[in-house]
Formats: sequence, structure tokens, C-alpha cells
Amino acid sequence: IHMPGERNVEHIISSRLWGMYRGMSASPELLESTLMALERWLNQNIPEMSEEIAVFLCERILLNSHSAALTAVVMSMVTAHPDKLFPISCSLLQTPDLFFYDLSRFTNEISTDFLRGYNPKYKVYDDERKNSNKLEFRKKRFEEIILEYQIDKGTLTDEQYKHRVKTIHELIDKT
Repeated sequence: IHMPGERNVEHIISSRLWGMYRGMSASPELLESTLMALERWLNQNIPEMSEEIAVFLCERILLNSHSAALTAVVMSMVTAHPDKLFPISCSLLQTPDLFFYDLSRFTNEISTDFLRGYNPKYKVYDDERKNSNKLEFRKKRFEEIILEYQIDKGTLTDEQYKHRVKTIHELIDKT
């Protein structure tokens, strides 16, 4: 992952690690649950944070981790809160493999509830996952966020918008 200040952090990646926070792969339930809890906490708290704090927190996760399991959680938050996490998007944008893994996550979203609800012992957990699966940002891909940055000005001034588009174009050209 290319971080600000020309710092690179190596993350080990596989489909199993990437899908872990969504319960999409065979993995230890404790680890799955921990990643799910982190994603939920971030999603609930990022809207209340300043942009600087939200970016700092996600940068810390990326800098101090070497696992794509946590990278996937951060990318999920970029998808959920793109305006607050534009600098994190810029870091992730520079690693093309992440687009593949996010697309895989997106295509598997439709089947995440397939076997939920069969065991009454897990009802509380299954209900929580079903609610999480209904979140609006689950229907988006990271590449859509990158596209939206370039075509939707949002609340940015003209100058901020031009700078954002220029930054994305430069990063794409560099990658």
C-alpha cells in the first residue's frame, strides 16, 4: 500500500483474508467477529469524527497492519464514507490488485445470506449479519467511488474539485 510521504507498507493478500470481515471465507470465527466489530465501530463513529481524525485512524490501521484483512475493512469505510476518506482512497488507488479483490467482494455480496438462519443457535449473529448486509454502501465498488470523485463535485468548491480530479488522474497515470 502506498502511503503518504512515499512510504510503502507490504500487506499480505488473498481472497480468504479479503473476505474475512464479511464472513465470506473459511476463517477463525473469533477473527471474523473481531474484523466485523471493527468495521461496525468505524462505520458508526467515522460520521462523528473530523476528516483529519478519520483519515489518521485509517492510516494507522494501514500502516500498522500487514494483512489485507484490515485493508479490506478500511476500503469498506472508504466506500461508506468517501468524502471523509479521500486521502485514504488515494493510497488504495495506487494498488491495482485491490480493485480485483473489491470486485470479488462485491460479486459475492449477493450470496452472503444464503445459509443464514438455518441454525437457531446463531440467530443473534445471523440477524446482525443480515442487517449489516443491507447497508447501502455494500452495493458499491471502490472503482465506483473513484469514478464518483471525478464526476460528482458534491460540496466541494470548484478549486477543490479540480484539485481532487487532478490528484486522481495523476495517481492513475503513475500507477
